Amino acid sequence: MFSIPCTQGAKCTMSELSLNPHQKAHFNDTKQPELWGCLIAFLVINDVVIAGRLWGTWRSIGNRSRVIAEDVLIVLSGIFVNVIIANLMVATHYGLGLHIYTVNSRDPDYPSNLSKTFMHIWITMVLMSGFFVCIKMTLLFFYKRLFLVANNSRLRIFWWANFIYVVVWFFGSTSFYLFQCKPVQWYFIQYFERFPNKPVPGGMTGQCDATTVHHVALPLVFSLISDFSLLLLPIWAISKLRLNKSKKRGLMAVFGIGLIACFLEFARVLILVIHTDDKDDPSYGVAIFLILTAAEETTAIHGYPILLTKFALKVWKVY
Repeated sequence: MFSIPCTQGAKCTMSELSLNPHQKAHFNDTKQPELWGCLIAFLVINDVVIAGRLWGTWRSIGNRSRVIAEDVLIVLSGIFVNVIIANLMVATHYGLGLHIYTVNSRDPDYPSNLSKTFMHIWITMVLMSGFFVCIKMTLLFFYKRLFLVANNSRLRIFWWANFIYVVVWFFGSTSFYLFQCKPVQWYFIQYFERFPNKPVPGGMTGQCDATTVHHVALPLVFSLISDFSLLLLPIWAISKLRLNKSKKRGLMAVFGIGLIACFLEFARVLILVIHTDDKDDPSYGVAIFLILTAAEETTAIHGYPILLTKFALKVWKVY
């Protein structure tokens, strides 16, 4: 995902751990308070929302006597988001949000903490595809049930196109993050190689491809396309209803909550491509990108309109 050379790809030596005046001036710079504050808030919010939905699901199952796809997927998404945020917290503990030279200077066994930081970032990025596919599938099955997709041939084709796209995106995105380095663990083990006096664990050798921010942004761009397509599906269905304009606008506003997640996805791409330092100081530079990642996941959890279903169905009865 992000390569971490010491000085534009050169190997590091003991002398290079000596801080220059610029590094000394910025040694205590940190984004960790922002990381801890956001991650704890997102974790609490997500768990409260997921607990509420589990309670609602339990009550609804009692009424309909069966488990539907959305029930399983929303539980899986809750598990994913908790594991992702937990990994970001562990990464922050090891040094995420600090400058690389600060992490190494504070680590007597450098670059062990740096390696552990990016091991947990790597886990986060791999699991991210699983989380988003659960959310996207939750929305697809919810829309299928609510809008009676099977009764409209064009809507059915559009639904299946979205379904296939999401499945292909999931496998493509997960494979990208899993196999960008050979062997896969070389992504976070490689930092030992940059210190001649530090043995690489297991004497391992490897290489990484497609680790620039432009490469990393590709799965996000394809995910953004899917998000906008998922947003169009309910808007298209609502536009075909025999309702007055005010009720149509009300329904579109309900399902348009997904726009916030789309904007956050777009912001993540911009931050990644324009603002993220993926070469010299990524442990500090990727912090904002990862905060936005957690923010988008929280918004996606809220974007699933299960809590608004009763409102939607009341308007739907007018159809």
